Amino acid sequence: MNAHNKSIDLNIIEFPSGPCRIVDLSAPISAEDTGHTGHQLKMTRGIFPFDDSFYHIMQVHSHLGTHVEVPRNAGLDLPDALDTPIGAFIGWLQLLDLSFLPANADLTVADLEKAGLDKVKPGDIAGIFGAHKGGYHDPVNDKRVRLNVETMQALVDRGIRAVLMDNQTLSLETSKENCQAMHRTFLGRNLPIFENFYTLDRLSHDRVFFLGFPLPFKDLDSSPIRAVAFEPA
Repeated sequence: MNAHNKSIDLNIIEFPSGPCRIVDLSAPISAEDTGHTGHQLKMTRGIFPFDDSFYHIMQVHSHLGTHVEVPRNAGLDLPDALDTPIGAFIGWLQLLDLSFLPANADLTVADLEKAGLDKVKPGDIAGIFGAHKGGYHDPVNDKRVRLNVETMQALVDRGIRAVLMDNQTLSLETSKENCQAMHRTFLGRNLPIFENFYTLDRLSHDRVFFLGFPLPFKDLDSSPIRAVAFEPA
């Protein structure tokens, strides 16, 4: 039952510039299906004795599903989910579509420029995605675009507040050293990394307003999020 006023469309929010459509970019997760990474989710249901309402005790991997990694992920001396400014998790998202690249392409700065790197403004969240899917757990069938420090630095140099990736089409795991270096490129500068965005095709615009907040837990290095975009209705 929907108890909200039936005259209100909960999929639309009014901005000063006009109405915007609300788009859920989060990947659905269950204990049976935790996405391509297979990170842990366990849920045990309980009942409050005073009113017979329900609660759940959960064991949740901090990188489960659609999530945001904060600087603490790269070092215990770096800010955790509470110390990272909340403004780092909300802002204009500029998407760069890399689907023109062939399978297993090594991303270059020229590729980013072709995708519209100049559209990324200071303070934006830079979002990148490709077309060919895969995963580090299945290297034989991994067709993803391969990222590197040089191309990630080109995003940082635009003055971004965070980066957002579709990890089913982009590979950071070309080597342990490369993966660590790319994480430090962002996290070492206090720039969060939004990962596992598989539903960017739900958007009809390449520039949208975005938010995705981590859980407010001390010492947390990463957190599953409910990621939401607002685009012109």
